[in-house]
Amino acid sequence: MDSGAVEYNEPVPALFARREDGSVRLSFEAAPGQSYRLEHSASFTAWELHELIGPFATNAPVVRLVTPFASARYFRLKLNF
Repeated sequence: MDSGAVEYNEPVPALFARREDGSVRLSFEAAPGQSYRLEHSASFTAWELHELIGPFATNAPVVRLVTPFASARYFRLKLNF
């Protein structure tokens, strides 16, 4: 019986962050054909879309420089289906 469920086992790549020239450098390795949601939050409870990224034809390093915010910001990366 087909329940209509789709399993998707693509792992979310690690998102790396470091300071660079007064900004925050975010980077990860994108997989071919996959698009990603880069999200930010000030509280870990309410997440907002920062940017939709991809898809790419091949494996691709992705780097984004983010300017500092007035308050603390947390970032996460999710697969975009």
